[in-house]
Amino acid sequence: MPAMSDVAKICSEFGIAVVAPAQRRLGGKALETCAAATLQRLLLDWGESHLREVLLSIVESAGNERALTAPVISAVSDLLLAHPAWFGSDWLDALDKIDLSALHESVKANRKAVQPRAAIAASLFERLKDRLPVTRRALYRRSRSGPAASASPAPRSSALAPRWAGASEETDLSTGEAMRLNCSSQCPSRPSHERRPGRV
Repeated sequence: MPAMSDVAKICSEFGIAVVAPAQRRLGGKALETCAAATLQRLLLDWGESHLREVLLSIVESAGNERALTAPVISAVSDLLLAHPAWFGSDWLDALDKIDLSALHESVKANRKAVQPRAAIAASLFERLKDRLPVTRRALYRRSRSGPAASASPAPRSSALAPRWAGASEETDLSTGEAMRLNCSSQCPSRPSHERRPGRV
């Protein structure tokens, strides 16, 4: 299992601090998360690149720097795993228009019927499906009891990892910065993924 130091290192690339749950409850700040166990699970199951995509999606979409909660992180991960082609300029543009923290708060009232993670993922899908391509694709999850069967495809993060790593090495940038630049170069409709004005 990945060490928590591995999670903290990846989070630091995006300026995210991993804090204790009690500290978060006392007054969470932007770019703080207490969802260390959730992040560790994503790193174990899907690798570094997928975890970075999830974190980038949240902190680089307008106004969502405080939405680093376990249900939001898991819901964004679920959507990216189910619809891998969504990650890119149009995905980030669409998330700019969604307040993830407000969405999380709104689904809590129905948590006895539907868990927030599932409710957030379903709501996001309904809002995004008309803007982003929806294709039929089986979702393969690695068994938590061991490696994936040989017939199952490797997590998409495995294929993406060399690209992000190469970008980071060649430009001497942090991995987060390299991902933003890489996404910009592949998605010319979005001018830049530099951090937004007013971001803490």
